[in-house]
Amino acid sequence: MKIALINSRQSDTPVAPLGLLHNAACLLEHNFEVHLFDPFFDNRAYIKRLAEIKPDLIGLSILTSSYATAKNQLSLIKEILPEAIFCAGGVHVTSLPEDTLNDLDLDFVVMGEGELTIVEACKRLSKGDSLEGLEGVCYRDGGGIAIKNEGRELIKELDQLPHPAWHLLPMDKYLIPPGYIRSYFSSRTIVIFATRGCPWACIYCSSNITFGRQVRYHSVEYVIDGLVHLIKEYNIDSFYFFDDTITVNEKWVKDFCELKLRRGIKLKWGCQSRVDRVDDELVKAMSAAGCVQIDFGIESGSQKVLDEIKKGTTVEQAENAFALCKKHQIRPYASVMIGNPGEEEKDVLLTASLLKRIKPVYTSVCYTQPMPGSKLYSLGIKNEWFVDDKSYRSDHWDLRKTIEPLMTIKIDKKKQMELRSKLQNQSFIRNYGFFLSLKTIPFIFELIITFALKSGKILKSIRKIFKSGKIDDFVDELILEHRKRLILKRTKHDYEM
Repeated sequence: MKIALINSRQSDTPVAPLGLLHNAACLLEHNFEVHLFDPFFDNRAYIKRLAEIKPDLIGLSILTSSYATAKNQLSLIKEILPEAIFCAGGVHVTSLPEDTLNDLDLDFVVMGEGELTIVEACKRLSKGDSLEGLEGVCYRDGGGIAIKNEGRELIKELDQLPHPAWHLLPMDKYLIPPGYIRSYFSSRTIVIFATRGCPWACIYCSSNITFGRQVRYHSVEYVIDGLVHLIKEYNIDSFYFFDDTITVNEKWVKDFCELKLRRGIKLKWGCQSRVDRVDDELVKAMSAAGCVQIDFGIESGSQKVLDEIKKGTTVEQAENAFALCKKHQIRPYASVMIGNPGEEEKDVLLTASLLKRIKPVYTSVCYTQPMPGSKLYSLGIKNEWFVDDKSYRSDHWDLRKTIEPLMTIKIDKKKQMELRSKLQNQSFIRNYGFFLSLKTIPFIFELIITFALKSGKILKSIRKIFKSGKIDDFVDELILEHRKRLILKRTKHDYEM
């Protein structure tokens, strides 16, 4: 059986599709022929390659922010491969399986963790068997009616899974400066996972629907071995843990830091955490092991709002976490949201005040985004808070691209836009100050070349500034054009983009 896995890309940030890479590795272990496609910039070269391969099954990975992209991809692929079996998985699919199955006219969807489910589904389909009773799938019966099977039990021992099938992708297009760690300039940063699951109950998040509330870890040895492989094969110079909160288990992190040092791995790294899950001893150990940035979801500087969204943290904990990071030379990143339940303008001003006190090295200001399957998503529908028409347009659901708020609760749309641009602009100098170093001179020179070659795009980004009010849109657009130039150059003759 020939299988094609396609990433419905949410943005042009060069992060490899880790979910598909894990699924592909499991399928390869069971001797399936697997092809992996990750199209950037609406590139359609992969369509020609699909026509040549003629896969029996085509699977898409879909986030809410990439739903519109997936819909467009399917319409193109079905024209040339109408007889193929079509399926999808991902966070959005898991939250809305029947809706996705019907709206995208798929044969089946995978709910939750997909590795074991997709292997078993392909085994059955390759023999012409039904998906009846297969845990973790929602499929169509003979009459086209959606049948939702029971969910699959979460994978307890993550080390039973093979390492991602990195070799299926042209990795050079993902290893592009300035790297994913926003405060640290690197040439070859890769993003990895070490855990699954999140024990907290923030009302805007639906991560637990896919990965559960109990945090499961790969062993420290598994992660270190994976990094050694990436150094050998792809010459990476840094990595970023994409996990929801890597520091839930303090002992695991300390053991990781100790083994990383003992094995002589000198890579710099970053991660995500919570302000209530760091202490002096842990941050010191992380710094000694090469950690240069920790990202914190601050969300708000108002305790009232933090309680309303069930964040489970305090303003004082945020202040303490940032002080600890700076004490041990780790650069703290802050993300905040505007438009939360119960939030008034005075609460946003408290957020602005907190940011001035803690001085994040990088700040991202977004509109509150209730993910499908979350409590806030349900409340938004019930109370008619949504501005969007549920078409899942990428310009409404992609946190960085979104110009207008997705919801209006207590603060109207115009005022949210004004407050967001004000908060984002006050962080501009700190956000991009790390570019002002000798290490970045070649990169700055390349940006100047991009500026000269893409004058039309520059004008477009300037117009975007006037629309959104955010100065950093100009820099982001310039970096995006630089990435695009490098990605297209590095994959010029490659169909599997």
